[in-house]
Amino acid sequence: MNRKELRAKARKTLGDGIFTSGWLFAVLVGIISSAIVGVAEMFTFVVLLIGGPLQCAYSKYFLERSRGNISHDNLNVCVDDAKVEFVDKMVLGLLINLFVFLWSLLLIVPGIIASYSYSMAYYIKCDHPEYDHKRCREESKKMMNGRKMDLFLLDLSFIGWIFVGILTLGIGLLWVQPYMDATRVEFYREIISDQEFVANEVKEEQPFESVNE
Repeated sequence: MNRKELRAKARKTLGDGIFTSGWLFAVLVGIISSAIVGVAEMFTFVVLLIGGPLQCAYSKYFLERSRGNISHDNLNVCVDDAKVEFVDKMVLGLLINLFVFLWSLLLIVPGIIASYSYSMAYYIKCDHPEYDHKRCREESKKMMNGRKMDLFLLDLSFIGWIFVGILTLGIGLLWVQPYMDATRVEFYREIISDQEFVANEVKEEQPFESVNE
């Protein structure tokens, strides 16, 4: 995967300029999400309950924007997504955080590997609400098999942006996070497009295999 191309697609989704309305609305979505989590953290049990649904809603917004299905100011997609399969998304978030935490108890590296293994689970849930939390996790692990380093290097390519964001007393990070999230969406779309291509090839070959048998 070409990291430069994925980031270029993400910038196009956001509007190419950091002060365009498209990018600013993405910043707004991030601020709202952080504010909700911030308030919920005052009640530990609450943040555990809303973590999964909130992450799915956040992922849905960037996923639909990337596909051109919604305008940048359409925040209803977040609200609508949060209403669907709330309990299963809640369990998905709880288990992902639990597994990453347990692996982190061994060493930091296993925890990081686990987080990358489950990194596509929320996108999968957005595209397949009929999948339960277990299948979303399993599909994410399959999807990231052999690709975890690719995503790690993609994340690492934002180090310059993150450094500049820190220099602005952290304010710049409000712009960096949507950029990273939009790029991760492009990474996910790249994977599923490859998988669909392979699946279509296999499907076309099956009739010939049955004749040979």
